[in-house]
Amino acid sequence: MRDHLISTPTALYEVDLLRQDVTVYRHRAHSQSGDGSVNYSAETIVDIPFVRHRGEPLALQLIHFLALLNGTEDSAHERASILPAHEVACAIEPVSAV
Repeated sequence: MRDHLISTPTALYEVDLLRQDVTVYRHRAHSQSGDGSVNYSAETIVDIPFVRHRGEPLALQLIHFLALLNGTEDSAHERASILPAHEVACAIEPVSAV
């Protein structure tokens, strides 16, 4: 199982990494009566948003890497897209010459 539950004051988010989907449970209302036997009911809205990238993340990363090697993906664009993250990391911990 690869899932996470994230609770907020207004909702519960279930993130399932194996099925690659997200389910959002929003509490809407509840009622309770206590005449000797306690009766409780709750109304919850369930939302299942569309997940754009479906597929196993490591497999998708490998496919992308192989496409870069084969030249079917733009390697210059790839380098430009990851450069800012490397610049931030270098600013935090400068690389020393060995």
